[in-house]
Amino acid sequence: MSVGEAGQSDAAAKGADGGKKKLTKKEKEQLERELRRNLPKRSATGRNGVFEMSGPLSFTWAAGNVPGGPFVPVNVVCRGHNLYLFEGGEAGHRPSAKPKSFLQIKRAEVEHIGLLLIPPLPPHSNVFKLTFAKKQFGHRAFFFKGETAKDVSRWLADLRWRVMASEQEIKRRNEPERGQHVELSRLDETETAVHRPPQRVMGISVRYEERPEVEAALDEM
Repeated sequence: MSVGEAGQSDAAAKGADGGKKKLTKKEKEQLERELRRNLPKRSATGRNGVFEMSGPLSFTWAAGNVPGGPFVPVNVVCRGHNLYLFEGGEAGHRPSAKPKSFLQIKRAEVEHIGLLLIPPLPPHSNVFKLTFAKKQFGHRAFFFKGETAKDVSRWLADLRWRVMASEQEIKRRNEPERGQHVELSRLDETETAVHRPPQRVMGISVRYEERPEVEAALDEM
């Protein structure tokens, strides 16, 4: 059983007769604690040292269209169809070494809400929602909140593609083709780079294109 499949908190256990037995609440909690102990470290959630998708967000579980509690800052990392939630999403805080929990997002519904306004609760902006077919850690849906609208757009673009993509498609996007020749076309990959070494001008190292010299043709008098 994969981590994502095991992460379904309402998963059923097979009985001795081969049928399925519904887990009790205590058994579910024990299973979730065991899963958390076996979650990978943050360094193992990337590919070749690079995260597929990561960044700070805040989240809470959803009771229908109402937040089930306060938004908790977390640092989120995606790998494949697993979305890992690390403690330490606040600015200036380092993420925890291991995730506090995770969500299996394959075929999840991704909904952009924007402004979440439910009086008398305080309004929340830059909100989106993930809804699952089955409960995960006790809930079928979770709200997420970004710092800016641009940040939310970045997450929505990735998640809407990711939830419908296959594992092979995700792997092809995030891992280089083995055996393919890689050639660096420039010594400097910045936007202002040109194919010439820097020069010292007034004590400052600069790199720029020089205008070609053009000889002006003078008409004979």
